[in-house]
Amino acid sequence: MSEEKRIIEINGIKMEVDMRNAKRIDTFKVGDPVKVLVSGDNYNNSRIKAGVIVGFAEFESSPAIEVMVLTEDYSGANFEFITITGGEESKKYEIVHYNNYEKIFTQSNVIDKFQREIDKKKIEIEELERKKKYFIDDFQKAFEQII
Repeated sequence: MSEEKRIIEINGIKMEVDMRNAKRIDTFKVGDPVKVLVSGDNYNNSRIKAGVIVGFAEFESSPAIEVMVLTEDYSGANFEFITITGGEESKKYEIVHYNNYEKIFTQSNVIDKFQREIDKKKIEIEELERKKKYFIDDFQKAFEQII
């Protein structure tokens, strides 16, 4: 049999398929881990990010896939939600099934980034508490003496 044609069996039925015209159809379900190719930013850089399918929107005019994507950079980790439709805006996104043998991210690395962000926010809160206390204890008292 030539490489252009292949015999496949589906549910006991054998079919000859012309591989030049065959299309691959992926099936996704809610909760599936996916790789998201985000292409076409300002510098034409493409990035692959990890994501999870969180829903399907069965709009009559334009069905959509909703994906929660993990975004990591030097400042921390975050989640963003993207909606993939057939429209122009969605052409910069492409999804494929996540391969268990590759690591786009490590859990410990993401958790460390979240913890650093939490620690930074705690320091900001403590600083605001000190400023508030300073205002109540010293600044406000100084102006009360003037009045």
